[in-house]
This record gives sequence, structure tokens and C-alpha cells, in this order.
Amino acid sequence: MASRDEADDRRLITAVLYRYATALDSQRWELLDEVFTADAHLDFSSAGSIEGLYPEVRAWLETHMSRFRRLQHFVTNVRVELAADRARAQSYVHAVHGWKDDRGFHLAELGGEYRDRFVATDAGWRIQKRVLVHHWSRGDRPPDV
Repeated sequence: MASRDEADDRRLITAVLYRYATALDSQRWELLDEVFTADAHLDFSSAGSIEGLYPEVRAWLETHMSRFRRLQHFVTNVRVELAADRARAQSYVHAVHGWKDDRGFHLAELGGEYRDRFVATDAGWRIQKRVLVHHWSRGDRPPDV
């Protein structure tokens, strides 16, 4: 990766975090390839969800998140620690998921924190490891999500 400017790296890392939210909310799953390394490890188990390598998690996201009619992921309070071509980032997430069944429209919300490890690649900064730390949730989740 060409850039080694600290302010630029922080901006680019933050943009990756926002790209993840955009990928989920727009259900444009191909954008996730611009967020994670091919061998990334993702752990959403604290929220009762999947843990695994990126290809498996991406397939799970496509299958399960597609059930939601409305999605909004807010990523805030981004903190970045840089170390050459590696970085750690922590950010808050507030996710709102809207879905519909024969009983009507439902909302499920989650609040937590992403703890990420980044690596600089030729294609830009990518997340190599992500852990979701679940703080709270409310509302109704679909039974199989």
C-alpha cells in the first residue's frame, strides 16, 4: 500500500468501517470483499451469531441478512491505533434490523462494539480479524437469525 501518512491511514480505515455498514444496509454483498481479507476471522458469537472465516461468514450474511427488509448500521466513536502496515480499531455499533412476517413488521436492535485488526494490502486497508462485543439488544429477531 502506498500511503504511510497517519491521518490518511486513519481516514482510510474509518472508510472501511463505513463500507461494511453500507454493504450490509444496501445488501451489496460484493462490497464485503473490499472490507475483509480472504482469510479474515469474524466472531459474532457474543450476539448468538456466527463465528468463522470470511467466506463462510459472508455466505451466512447473504443468506440470513437478506431476510431483513430494512437495515441500518451506525458506526461511531472510532479509535485507531497504527503500527506500520497493521492497525487496531475499536468502534461502537448500533444496528437496527426491520423484518416482516404474517404477524406484521418487527424491529430488532443491537448495540455493541467492533474490535478489529487491520492489515495494509495492495488493495488498501482490510480487516483481518473482527470481534463483535455485544452490549445490549431489544426487539424481535427472526427465529433463524
